Parts: sequence; structure tokens; C-alpha cells
Amino acid sequence: QAVVEERMRTKVTHIGFQAEVKGGAAEAAPAKDAPKGVAGTPPVLVEDLIAYGFLPEFVGRFPVTTQLHELTEAQMVEVMSRPRNALLKQYSALFAADQVQLHVTQGALHAIARRARQSATGARGLRSIVEAVLLDSMFELPGWRTAGVHHAVLTAATVEKGASLDLWPLAARRKVEADAAKSEVGGSTDEEAAVSAVGGL
Repeated sequence: QAVVEERMRTKVTHIGFQAEVKGGAAEAAPAKDAPKGVAGTPPVLVEDLIAYGFLPEFVGRFPVTTQLHELTEAQMVEVMSRPRNALLKQYSALFAADQVQLHVTQGALHAIARRARQSATGARGLRSIVEAVLLDSMFELPGWRTAGVHHAVLTAATVEKGASLDLWPLAARRKVEADAAKSEVGGSTDEEAAVSAVGGL
């Protein structure tokens, strides 16, 4: 972008009392009659690629050059949810294999999109973010099915703060939470027993 902006700056060649000094507003602003590319940006030319550092022989192999722009948050959300084989539809199918229906709120969609934009990974980074958010839950799916869970809701709190998915019906959710509490208590007891056993050796 800096190479294109440098080319598009107004060239000052005359001198005198009415001359525009280099480094002023004339240098910073592009020419008024400059052609515009996608979304109003200056087009990228072959000389821009060469000035950037590409070999002329390499650039000569490109019959067509075009420009790409960073996806917006709304476009990220559309990529995740709209296509036939969208990312969230794939994870919904994984949850459905254990008879649990996955629901994703709009807040969660935008939270995932914001994380992808902050990491500058583009649409390809969405999968790693969703995988990290849902990984623990996918390991718990068989237990949820046994407890009678039918719906799991992914909210913005899960994406931003690591909160658990909202499980429904409420009775099944309480059973899952009770089982988790029991496992934590049992785990601490096992750890204490192991520590005492090691101390006795």
C-alpha cells in the first residue's frame, strides 16, 4: 500500500514563489484525476510489484493482477454460517451425532469474528478459534447425552470468557453440573491419596 501511495502522490516539478513545497499537503494527497480501483483504492500496477521487490521476470508471468481487502466482521459471520458447508454447520453435525443440537447466538458469532480479525488470520483462522472454543465441550458430549441434554447454546461469554455452554433442558443441565462437581471432589481426594502415598515411601 505504501508503494502505491508513493506512486499516486502528486509530482511537483516547477520552482518559484508559487511552487508547492515537497513534503506538504501536495505530496501527501493523491492526484485528483488518479484512477480508482476496488472500493475507491488506487489500482496496483506492474511497476508497483517491481518496486515492492518482485523480479520483473516473475511479475511478467502474471497475466492479471487484482487487489484483496481484509474481510469485515459481518463478512466473517457470513462465512461461518451461510455457505452450504459452513464451519458452524459442520460442528452442528458433530454435536448432532450425539443427539445434541448446537445453537450459536449472534453475540457468539461476532465475538469469534472479532478474535479472527484481531489475530489477522482471516477466514482461515475461524476454524482454529471455533475448535478451541468447543474442544472441551465435544469431549463432554457422550456424558451430556446420557444426562438427557438436547440443546447446547454457544454464547459470547463462552468465546470471550471461557464460560461453559448453556445446556437445556434445565434438569439435564443441573445433572451435568452435579456430576462435574462430584468428579472434581473425587479428583481432589485421589490427588490427596496419591500425595500421602508418595510421602509414605
